[in-house]
Amino acid sequence: MGMLVSFTFVAAQWAGEMIGIEMGLNMSEIFDPSMGHAGSLTGDVYYFLTLAVFLTLDGHRAVLGAVAASFDYLPLLSLGVDKPLLNLMLGMFQSATVLALRLAAPVLMTVLIVDLSLGLIGRAMPQFNVMQVGLSVRSLVGLIIVIVGLSLTTGILQRSVDHSMEHLRQMWITPAQAGGG
Repeated sequence: MGMLVSFTFVAAQWAGEMIGIEMGLNMSEIFDPSMGHAGSLTGDVYYFLTLAVFLTLDGHRAVLGAVAASFDYLPLLSLGVDKPLLNLMLGMFQSATVLALRLAAPVLMTVLIVDLSLGLIGRAMPQFNVMQVGLSVRSLVGLIIVIVGLSLTTGILQRSVDHSMEHLRQMWITPAQAGGG
């Protein structure tokens, strides 16, 4: 259950890392002991934004309620990895990948346009040092897009957390109805 809920958090952190790479901010990677590898600052910002949305929606209470309900619907050690559970996990992984790309797409597209513009400027004016100016311009434009897009990001994360919690509820309620009916 925890892994299925954590897919939303992982997707948000992955999107933040993609954004950090494109903006040139991942040069300051720090070791993240909770994930066991180096993480970026933008990835941590998106992760904590997702955590704030999760706590705002009372997700922690829903997870505890789902754990308590799981003892009523399924006895201990009765759930194994079968094909429907594997399909559910693969579907959630696919949804997490799509979510990460949706969160990172505005910045990725904007930085692509900035890179193309800088390439055309560098081609038209060879004496202009595009490499030196490019990193600052990419970081500045990416930061503006991240700040402007945070309100949209919060809405996307809220829908994703709701969707994840609904999958969690359905995962435990459906076997009980199928077995009792």
